[in-house]
Amino acid sequence: MLTILLLAAACSGAEPLDDFSWREECGSIQDWTPQPAWLDNASGSASLTSDGESLLFRISEQGRGMKWSLDAGAATLTDTPWLAIRYRAENLNTQRTDYLLYVDDGVSARQLNAVRLYDAIDDGQWHVAAVDLSLLTESESISALAIQVQAQPQAESALCVDWIALAAQPPDGAEVIRHGPTVT
Repeated sequence: MLTILLLAAACSGAEPLDDFSWREECGSIQDWTPQPAWLDNASGSASLTSDGESLLFRISEQGRGMKWSLDAGAATLTDTPWLAIRYRAENLNTQRTDYLLYVDDGVSARQLNAVRLYDAIDDGQWHVAAVDLSLLTESESISALAIQVQAQPQAESALCVDWIALAAQPPDGAEVIRHGPTVT
């Protein structure tokens, strides 16, 4: 519990963003919608809070999860195919194959799991992950995003998100996630 509180207190401290065509700076919970019906193991006490600079997604029930969605408008991928997220995770269930960050690219025949739970680094430190969406979809834009947090079976979980952005190339120092052309 103490480490979760320390993670919440340390969620601010964003670095400046340059060369992004679209970004969600994650300073407000206003546009995020919880989606408990999207999960079989939805947490009844999941929470989303903000310190004005970043979001803290929390699951206080062991082995439970929650998904939240965000309308992204019509964010174009034409010149900015790289999806990047700056996050900090603690006690995230990284054994699961479902998404951490989902992208709605308008292709209804499949689910685009851009960043999967097992892609996340769960060490309580800040990380930037980036994925080239042009390798995963032929769509020219995205309309929505979703984040999923799944707690480990023996602990509560927290995911702090500083920003999510589309860029022409991966940000400096980003961990590049490489998925094949087929994403389910």
